[in-house]
Amino acid sequence: MIAGTAIGAGMIALPMTLAKLGVLGSLALMIATWLVVYYSALIGCELTVRVKNSLSLSEIAKQLSGSGAASVALGCVMILSYALIAAYLYGGSSITLSICTALWDSAPDQERLIQLYAVVITIILVLGITWVDYLNRLMFFALIGLLLVTIIGLGVTADLSTIPMLTDQTAKVSTWSVAIPVIFTSFGFQMMIPTMSGYLARNQKAMKRAFYWGSLIPVVIYLAWTLSTLGTITTHNMSLFKQILTEDVDVGAFVNMLSQSASWRHLQLFVWGVSFFAIITSAFGVALGLIDLWYGLLCSFKVKERFLKILTAILTIVPAYIIAILTPGAFIKALGFAGMILVIIAIVLPIYLLFKSDARADYTAFNITQHKGLRVLVLGLALGLIGCEIGNLFNFF
Repeated sequence: MIAGTAIGAGMIALPMTLAKLGVLGSLALMIATWLVVYYSALIGCELTVRVKNSLSLSEIAKQLSGSGAASVALGCVMILSYALIAAYLYGGSSITLSICTALWDSAPDQERLIQLYAVVITIILVLGITWVDYLNRLMFFALIGLLLVTIIGLGVTADLSTIPMLTDQTAKVSTWSVAIPVIFTSFGFQMMIPTMSGYLARNQKAMKRAFYWGSLIPVVIYLAWTLSTLGTITTHNMSLFKQILTEDVDVGAFVNMLSQSASWRHLQLFVWGVSFFAIITSAFGVALGLIDLWYGLLCSFKVKERFLKILTAILTIVPAYIIAILTPGAFIKALGFAGMILVIIAIVLPIYLLFKSDARADYTAFNITQHKGLRVLVLGLALGLIGCEIGNLFNFF
């Protein structure tokens, strides 16, 4: 469940952002991110043990620090959700555009495609969670199957030695400032911590084992996906790889490059399928969470259940649609911005709450979370990530 939550649309962005780091830079960043993410999961689990209940972050914040911290947590979750949905709407439309262009040499306007995605997702959300559940199951199984075939198919023909260990972009601050928030977003399972701690009855060994393997599996899949995709491009079309290094490549354009480089013609369909299903399954998962938030805020108003369903679906999709329309290249930009918000939810606020609860804690589930020096180090890294994305937003790098 943890690995499945993490693996999604963020995976599609990884080769585009990690290409400039080269093999060594990508491997170092992936391992460092995994260590920080696993530590953040242990902090979240520690907090659920301390409050003796599997509460959401905003509820834990309210209990340990008051309504101010709870409002910050709730606001961050909503902003994160809108940024992710906007990225998925833009990414899905971009991939559809590249498919239409490749198959029929013509394509509809991308704004129309974003609009179509928004309408279809809204309708399915209004139909209810049962429809979403069955559709998501089918698409997730399709995603895993297509992903395995694609990685094997690409890996067979790819010469990984053609991928440079380092590139002339590796030493640039701008390269790291873009890659760090995006890769952190790709490990976004922290919203599941209360659910999983409750499911595992806050058993210390079970939680530690679940989050260790649940966060490590995506590392293996992400590295296999990144190396197989970049290896295919560098083996069969080095000029396209150089284009990725020097230009801001859109997700649809990258998928098209990968499709062109694949020696097996039908592999193009698998590449498109992986990209499409990864984005759609992620979109439904995030949208359901945001609908639940809105439902909790609006359920006290005396309105019909059907109207409330429609209203929460509209409040979930329309703002994200506007962001996707108004932001060129929204896929990478929105994922980077989401990384900044996610680090507040996953690291900054939980570490603050950990410090707040130290005095009243009568038991420590995970001893590593008690190391104050490590807390400060991870907090410093988190603030550095926030600084990277602020720099990206204002073009400092």
